[in-house]
Amino acid sequence: MTTTTTSNPEAERTVLGAILRGNVYALDLSGAHLTVEDFHAERHRRIYRALNRIAEHGERMSVATLRAELVAASELEAVGGENYLHYLADDPQTVERAVEDIREAALARAKEREAALAHRQAAVAQHAARVAARKAIP
Repeated sequence: MTTTTTSNPEAERTVLGAILRGNVYALDLSGAHLTVEDFHAERHRRIYRALNRIAEHGERMSVATLRAELVAASELEAVGGENYLHYLADDPQTVERAVEDIREAALARAKEREAALAHRQAAVAQHAARVAARKAIP
């Protein structure tokens, strides 16, 4: 049995680092399979958005261009500063498995949300049934 976690920060860093290093395949692969919301860490969502803006403008991916994009959006400190960007750029992991891991974690989070909603709905229904039964007793 495979265990799926609801977040995989290492996989998120791997994908972001590969894109940041100018890996066009990583950008295409992540764009085809991931959305901003698939990233669990807020700082990774911000970085992924910024990387996509850089790509949309046709600029070359680098720590310098990402830093400039984040500074323009007043988000550099929110993502951990320039040191964190360098840390991402130095990650040598493979991107294929990382994209899959992020997607699996995002799906697990969605399932958890659905289960919690179903649990709340069941509790409300049980309560309503108890109230109705009490009212039915003379």
